[in-house]
Amino acid sequence: MFLNSVYTLLNCIRTAKQSRRIKYELLPAGLLHQFRLVRKDVRGFTIIELLVYMGIFTILIATLTEIFFSILDARRESDATSNVEQNGRYILSRLFYDIKRSQSISTPTAPGQQSSTLQLVINGITYSYAPDGNGNLQITYNPGTGSLTDNLTGYDASISSVNFKRLGNSGGKNTIQVNFTLSSKTIRKSGVEIRNYQTSIGTR
Repeated sequence: MFLNSVYTLLNCIRTAKQSRRIKYELLPAGLLHQFRLVRKDVRGFTIIELLVYMGIFTILIATLTEIFFSILDARRESDATSNVEQNGRYILSRLFYDIKRSQSISTPTAPGQQSSTLQLVINGITYSYAPDGNGNLQITYNPGTGSLTDNLTGYDASISSVNFKRLGNSGGKNTIQVNFTLSSKTIRKSGVEIRNYQTSIGTR
């Protein structure tokens, strides 16, 4: 049945005065209906539709980009604050531990004096704390197997304005006033996180 309809349609096309357009009025009503069902209407996007789609896509990309950079800024803020706090706690805890168990303080030598270097004697071993000029606070000591040096600051923070001041009276309890400034190496939108530390630590 379908092949017969197609054959009839082809014959009508051949006899339509060689026209490139189909004269539907020459086709039987039933066959014309079948031809319209088979025929597909293919159309593309108009310029207006493309412009609308491009506008929606641009707004979507801009919104997602703003959200992405907001998340990055929040992450940098958190990292900068966390880096400074962690380094500050570690340095203070190490100084508290070493000063408390030290037998004597070599530098600063006398009450009222201050220095960027702190030297303690612990169990006969001299421990020296000093900045290295590259933003690190280093501890140097010799346990008998050679001089060892460790960094008290991490890679994510730098230290500056290091000062150790000896307090108290001569012959009395040794107390050291510690001052230093920590800066985060993580660059955030509002700037670098900077925090000043000051405390006093006495020997036992």
